Amino acid sequence: MGYNLYITRAKQWPDEMGPKITCEEWLAVVRDDPELAINAANGLYFAEWTSLEGDESWFDLDNGAITTKNPDEPEIRKMLLLAQRLHAHVVGDDGEVYDEATFAAHPPTENVIWAMVKWATLMVIGPFALSTCLLIVLWLLGLI
Repeated sequence: MGYNLYITRAKQWPDEMGPKITCEEWLAVVRDDPELAINAANGLYFAEWTSLEGDESWFDLDNGAITTKNPDEPEIRKMLLLAQRLHAHVVGDDGEVYDEATFAAHPPTENVIWAMVKWATLMVIGPFALSTCLLIVLWLLGLI
């Protein structure tokens, strides 16, 4: 299980009737980007990305949208660049739209896991568990 992001032209995600990114468009973008390379062993439109920092990731064309799983900040930024080239936009599984101002709309997974560990630890060790839970929820929501 993971969290996917999509580069799509559809107004609402998922909209299977909306405008699609074609295979030819995707392959042209991959061909023109020195950081991307098709890995046909994983699929005809499966592109591996090696960033300037040496990080590796992948993007795949599926049903007219480019997708990847559990992207980190550099991957989201790369998706935003690819979306510009494709005259599309980036959305998450929950339909949230990513752009330069809000590309971090989906918090990194490690923050959620760390919050759960803190919550579980505090629930076990203290009589102040309820107030601690409230503080964690407020922290996760970015209110503190």
